[in-house]
Amino acid sequence: MIKQLFIKIQSKTNVFTFDKSTMKDLKTELFQFVEDRTSIHKLFFRLEYAGKSYRWLDSQEMIIEANSNLNFFANHNLKKVVINKKEDMYVEKSILKQSNLIESMNELVSDGIIEKDNNIVHLGDTDIVCKSVIDNWIMLSYYLMKTFGNDPNFHVKFSLQKPLPNNYLEKIIGEKSNSYLDNLELEQLKKLATFCDYMDISYLLEIVCAFIANKYVKNKKIEEIKSLNLI
Repeated sequence: MIKQLFIKIQSKTNVFTFDKSTMKDLKTELFQFVEDRTSIHKLFFRLEYAGKSYRWLDSQEMIIEANSNLNFFANHNLKKVVINKKEDMYVEKSILKQSNLIESMNELVSDGIIEKDNNIVHLGDTDIVCKSVIDNWIMLSYYLMKTFGNDPNFHVKFSLQKPLPNNYLEKIIGEKSNSYLDNLELEQLKKLATFCDYMDISYLLEIVCAFIANKYVKNKKIEEIKSLNLI
């Protein structure tokens, strides 16, 4: 069953076709379909259909009739990120502001020291920056913002108590943020920590390091800790 998607991005409408009959999990696969074709993370879209508005992570059941077209709308507050001169990714500006490295780039643009490049951030050339680690940044930012009352500036005043009491991190960052970190492999966590250090995202570096310490270091023998290659 072939259907049309109308995706509106910054006043420009893009038209794609998809086969509904091949999708087992309609909402998940449909939002992923849109992300793959636009390079805009699925968190930054909403689908409007039959008088309802759907988001990727909402709990609404999505039912699509046979002969109806679908309208997706992208968040207007996006900036294009070019990764290692090869891959494009659109990220919400409020998330990019968490990085002091990107903020310093913006200051250089506003001061006329470097040329503005059509609302584009260039990151790389380095193995530290890749789509998967930026995806982890986006997802954790989303869950943490929910934990802190949907405040997009939650990271500004964020700090962890030191030393951190046992089993207290989840109470601070929330169950979903903690669960997301817990589902990452150690190598993914290490790459995320290195990325946060490189991008100067201090609050997230603090959280990731605390999580690694709690899960992999605390109460372990020195030989076990050395085998993790954390330094």
